[in-house]
This record gives sequence, structure tokens and C-alpha cells, in this order.
Amino acid sequence: MPLANANSIVPVVTSGSHIIQFLSGVNIGYCRIVQSATSNSLVWTAALPYPVGTNDQYEIYESTHFTTQAIKSSSDDALVFPIIFSE
Repeated sequence: MPLANANSIVPVVTSGSHIIQFLSGVNIGYCRIVQSATSNSLVWTAALPYPVGTNDQYEIYESTHFTTQAIKSSSDDALVFPIIFSE
């Protein structure tokens, strides 16, 4: 995904250390594990169902090993919500 200054937003990316979640656009609610960040892009593990739009909003979370493993073992993106947002 093209993103200006991506490596300053996610400065140190070890594959699986960050998760991107889309908050708007056709991919709303989808999460992906970030594999790498360069000066102008992010790369994640699995393709999204639709192309990322110019005005799509997203958040990037620093993940924990538990969260990363749970997402990798699930085929259901809905699993992310109870893991990340549970209290």
C-alpha cells in the first residue's frame, strides 16, 4: 500500500510486529499483519478483497505474540476485535 513516510509511522517492523486495521472504505473491518515498511509503503501478509482507496482510514497497532498467533491461526477476521479490544 503506498503510504508517505511509512517507515516513520511504523519505524521498526519485524514481520508480525504490527497489525493494520481498516476503519473506512470497502475494506472496513479487515485486519492484516504487516510484514514490512519502507519509506513509502506497507506490505502485509494476505491480500485484501478490494484495492485500498486513496481516502481509506486505518489504524496500525503494535501486536503481541499472542495476538499475532491468534490471527495467523484463524480464517475469520472477526477474531481480531475481541482480542484487541477486550478489557
